[in-house]
Amino acid sequence: MRSHCSKVALALALSLVFAQGVRAQDAGEKDVITDISPETELAIQKALEHLVSIQKPDGSFADGNKVAYTALSLMGFMVKGDMPEQPPYGDAMSKGIEFLLKESASGRGYMGRSMYEHGFATLALSEVWGMTSRDKQIREALKRGVDVIIRGQGSHGAWTYSPHSGAASAGGDISITVVQVVALASSKEAGIFVPDETINKALSFVKSCQEKSSGGFGYKGPSMPGYARTAAGVTSLMLGGQRDDPAIEEGLKWLRKNVDKEDHYMYGRYYATIAMLQSGEEDYHTFYGPVHDKLISKQDRNGGWGGQDCVTQMSILILGTPYRFIPIYQK
Repeated sequence: MRSHCSKVALALALSLVFAQGVRAQDAGEKDVITDISPETELAIQKALEHLVSIQKPDGSFADGNKVAYTALSLMGFMVKGDMPEQPPYGDAMSKGIEFLLKESASGRGYMGRSMYEHGFATLALSEVWGMTSRDKQIREALKRGVDVIIRGQGSHGAWTYSPHSGAASAGGDISITVVQVVALASSKEAGIFVPDETINKALSFVKSCQEKSSGGFGYKGPSMPGYARTAAGVTSLMLGGQRDDPAIEEGLKWLRKNVDKEDHYMYGRYYATIAMLQSGEEDYHTFYGPVHDKLISKQDRNGGWGGQDCVTQMSILILGTPYRFIPIYQK
């Protein structure tokens, strides 16, 4: 079974890409966000220091799924507003960026061993662009990364593990597809040209995975909806610009009813955090508290979470949502 990290998780994102902030409020109404407690600040600081301690000499953050781990780590460092080339984590971030740029160069734009990894890497580059002295190189790598995604889309709008459109046309699923949608949405916000047709086809596929009777989303179609798949589906529709689509509210209703489901916990909560943040303050506050408490209680003494998959990176991204420094968490 593939790791959660190669499946995400998050997209912000991270990514991943990952939300663009709390829903617009009525004129004159002040946004209210969850306060960051000293306990949470300390947990995030310890987790970031743990990431620094496990960074490899080549700038990556893992032995396997290097590209995905590195991309999510970069976004984790950004969660409090830290930037490349600036203390306290600038050196670690710069090394991570260099690793992704080398991956892009060696793969002729394709980063990692699957489109999961490539999607997260593209998302991370779109989020750090404009923040370093290497912006020209990052932009070129980002453009190549977006091109790989566009060319790899299947005829029905989905993507699969392979970067080749022929393979995607014969398969594809919602989890891989959502990662690409989030990466494309973030790249578009960064000024990279993304054809509307590409995103619209992808979102049509995502909506085809929604079970009409329940509002939940399935894996390759509407059957057997799950929490992670539904959270990812709703998030992609929001970030893809279809905020008024009834499928979103139906999906949110399903998530509210099934909040106790534990399947693919981190992957699901990563996307659900973005979806609830986009939905509004009531949904977000109701959701964030219990997830926050669970993550805090499970943090290891070394600052990480279990030392496997991408749990540490995704925990940082979830806990640090109230900061809203990452571009995809902003309006």
